[in-house]
Amino acid sequence: FYNKIISESEYASAKPSTIQFYLQFLIPNFNNLANNEMIIHLRYIRSNFFQSTLNLSQEEKEDLVKILKRTPLVTKDGKRFLVSQFYDPAVKYHVAFNKTKLPPPEWSTGEWIQFLRQLGLQRDVDNNAWLSKAKKTADDAANVSNFDKPSKELIEQSESLISSLKDMIYYKQKQITEGTIEHLDINFVSFLTKASKIRFIYCPDPCRLEVLLQTVTNRRLTHYQHFTLFHEAVYHKSEDLSSLFRAILPTSCDF
Repeated sequence: FYNKIISESEYASAKPSTIQFYLQFLIPNFNNLANNEMIIHLRYIRSNFFQSTLNLSQEEKEDLVKILKRTPLVTKDGKRFLVSQFYDPAVKYHVAFNKTKLPPPEWSTGEWIQFLRQLGLQRDVDNNAWLSKAKKTADDAANVSNFDKPSKELIEQSESLISSLKDMIYYKQKQITEGTIEHLDINFVSFLTKASKIRFIYCPDPCRLEVLLQTVTNRRLTHYQHFTLFHEAVYHKSEDLSSLFRAILPTSCDF
């Protein structure tokens, strides 16, 4: 293999260090390696250049990350893909809605998943995609009788949407607290406003929720459902949503 991609004169003139050998010769030719051969080198890279940065400069580490990001590394269904084409299985939303785009099980263990996260594994949830999934979940929920328990899959989708929304709000709160941003941008405010009007939140005890909402809003609901929405069940202090949503959902919603 090495004779095919590197001539003796090229190697002799370059006199590369281990990291330079990987950067200049080996990684650009990963496509010529069998999968098991490539995995051996990736284990070496992971152990020696990521978990331990022995004799590795910051510039070399950045160059290594760049070249690995643009190199297909993950084999799935007989084909190799860029790491950035997959979603992080630690994010509930992706497990619920992007199952076909999760890395294979052998790549989802502790050391490998940490490695992939440094190479572009997708964690963020797109706002428009979230709204689309929330609307679909709400549509499916509307077809569930109040006398029947929703399916396990529908409940899991609701929990995944709630979890990812909490993560988004927490991240924005953290940015405001740290001073990275002064206030919420108009796009995120618009997103929250739209999210607040979608009935996707599963509540195992709708009767209890009905009593709570009547107490808080001073109005009687004409009916109740297993799924509720932020517009009915939460409030915010100011018009600009600077305090975001303050939850007043009952514990039965397990929010």
